[in-house]
Amino acid sequence: MLTSGCLVAFGAAPTLLIAFIARFAQGLASGTSVVGKAYVADVTDATNEDSAFAIVGAVYGAGSVVGPLVGGFLATPPTFVEPCAAVAGFSLLTFIAALILLEPSTAYDPLDDAAQPAAKVVVDEEAPFASGIRGLDITLEDEPPRTLREVLSDRRSPLVPLLFSFVLCALSTTAFSEVIPLLAFAREGLGLDVVHVGLIQSISSVAALLGSHRIKLTPPTAYEIALLVCALFAYPVPPLVASYAPQWYLLVIPSSIAALAAEVMMGALHKMLSKAAPGDVAASALGAGRAVALAGFVVGPVAGGSLFAASAGPSGLPPFLRRGRLAFAFCAAVALVNARLASALPPWPAARGRAWRRPR
Repeated sequence: MLTSGCLVAFGAAPTLLIAFIARFAQGLASGTSVVGKAYVADVTDATNEDSAFAIVGAVYGAGSVVGPLVGGFLATPPTFVEPCAAVAGFSLLTFIAALILLEPSTAYDPLDDAAQPAAKVVVDEEAPFASGIRGLDITLEDEPPRTLREVLSDRRSPLVPLLFSFVLCALSTTAFSEVIPLLAFAREGLGLDVVHVGLIQSISSVAALLGSHRIKLTPPTAYEIALLVCALFAYPVPPLVASYAPQWYLLVIPSSIAALAAEVMMGALHKMLSKAAPGDVAASALGAGRAVALAGFVVGPVAGGSLFAASAGPSGLPPFLRRGRLAFAFCAAVALVNARLASALPPWPAARGRAWRRPR
């Protein structure tokens, strides 16, 4: 509901200040995506979790393809009331559908824990049974559920490096998303028009939509490989295309690979965050990941755009960093550092239901 109102206010904003306020208020409701992924983690298990998150990513990708087409068709500059009102209608329909179709998650109920503290089984192999036969003595000890703070302080938990990796992933992906249109538009790049830039982005979204759900690797492995693909190919190649083969269809290749890798990385991150914390704090872990990633989402576009502008014109930079290449080198460097961090994550548990922790 808040999102719908903010979208209408943004489209009808008479001043830039009102537009900023509307977008800020809309950002207050952006946590719904985290709630949705936490809900998916709650209502699935090890047998269908991978396919469920893949479907979520595919549906999101479908929206990223259709959304720009709807917005571009309905936009009537200098006002944007019609596309914003249409998107607000979609948001309202989503709210109504959630009320009607979704059932309450029963994976974790804090009231149950308050009434019945969690129990821990203690095994004593030396205690005799009443019959005099030596065996097992099983007792129950109350153990309160773990909190997010306790998980963060656990040295065997991969949650802390995972949160830091989330920031770096958000930083590199958003910076790249910012500089690709700049490279396509700029005279120092390909000098394309709006139609071709939109076509590149639509094709990239389709590639991410069709390919992300076909990845069958474990989340840490898929995450690391996607980072390496971005660092070594998808991020460095676009400025080379602009310099040596300035054709829009050639820019589609690295852009599509980057979009597919970003979809794989985000899906793997959410799976790892939900696995790195116990079931009762998985939603909190996902929320913490989204919160710390906001730093990357905020800094990424600013850093990418600033570095592109600084290196697009005349400068004292080396030739291989000119014509906007500095921004792409920054994206590749961040992804490469992140890949090194991802390589240190613990192995994914082979057995279903086992906790994902560092070995002793």
